[in-house]
Amino acid sequence: RRYRRNKKYAYLFKDSETTERFTKLVNDVFDVMNGRYTAQGINVTNWWKKKKKLDMFLEILDVTEDCNRTRKPNDPKTPVKMFLSNTTLQAWRVTVLSVIALTEEMFNRFFGIVRSIDDTPTAHSWLQIFRILSLYNPTKMHVERGNIDNEENIRILVSYEECLLNKFKSCEKESAQIRESFKEQLLDELSIRYVSVMEDQLSSDEMKDEIIYDMCGYLVKTRDSVWKNCPDCMKGIITKYEDLPYTFLSAEYTADRNHGGLIFVTVNFFKIIQLVEDVISRFFDN
Repeated sequence: RRYRRNKKYAYLFKDSETTERFTKLVNDVFDVMNGRYTAQGINVTNWWKKKKKLDMFLEILDVTEDCNRTRKPNDPKTPVKMFLSNTTLQAWRVTVLSVIALTEEMFNRFFGIVRSIDDTPTAHSWLQIFRILSLYNPTKMHVERGNIDNEENIRILVSYEECLLNKFKSCEKESAQIRESFKEQLLDELSIRYVSVMEDQLSSDEMKDEIIYDMCGYLVKTRDSVWKNCPDCMKGIITKYEDLPYTFLSAEYTADRNHGGLIFVTVNFFKIIQLVEDVISRFFDN
């Protein structure tokens, strides 16, 4: 809706209201099936409200299938093809009807393994853990089920642990070189961290700014040990959505998806992270 109102992007989102409603319904269905915390879980008081969304989604799938099946040849009022294949349609129907039995157990098991290693994994550590599990499980199954016993004279030439350690050392060395190469450039840019100057230097990209602002809140929340015991630091980086300037639109995306647990950062802190992002982007682009 915001982009339809924006003159710059309005032509790209013309007549997109129906798509918006359908996308919102799909998002609501996913939220019903994937509660992120206890308050979003299904219980006696909210089940019927959540079930209405699932029933509406199933009805849309039924109507879509029926329209495609009963479509008259050369009828301009109905699409030539469905927006999804028959296989995908059936898969969605099965997923909605069998969400707990077919998805919850395995996903919970995998997430449980990952979180047992690192309770709050970053994107980098998540990928590392996933790769280790992807390598460890097939190797373990091969050794346990292989046609060998403890008396076999087996000599392993290299272990995956050694490979991972060597790769880790190589990545650490390369990362250190990259950090040093643009450290001075970053410090020079941050020396002009006043908001009025940075606004003149940075080009405005609304979508990118919304993502950066949302990332700022995550950055502050996951590193609360740095500022939680410093009231002055807290005032400089955290604010309320209502206290942001009405002309500051980069927080709109975060506000739309907020259910009470997201953090809103100050404009100054956002500008600093925006500048850091710009420096890093230009460095790697070059």
